[in-house]
Amino acid sequence: MMPELMTFFIISILISIFDMRSMAKSGSKKEIIPYLVLMLISGATGFLYFTDPYRKSIVYFILNIFHIQG
Repeated sequence: MMPELMTFFIISILISIFDMRSMAKSGSKKEIIPYLVLMLISGATGFLYFTDPYRKSIVYFILNIFHIQG
């Protein structure tokens, strides 16, 4: 795996652990699920970008679904 991708995942995991611990301590346990979902989406888009930065973007596909010329 590329060093940039590994660095991205390590930083994301460390920030997630820190944030989830503070959420659990403050009693915000309901917010952990949406936070995890957003972190997984962030990880997936980061993976897509780092594996091939020259592919068509996610925004391109969204615009294509709605038949909007970009």
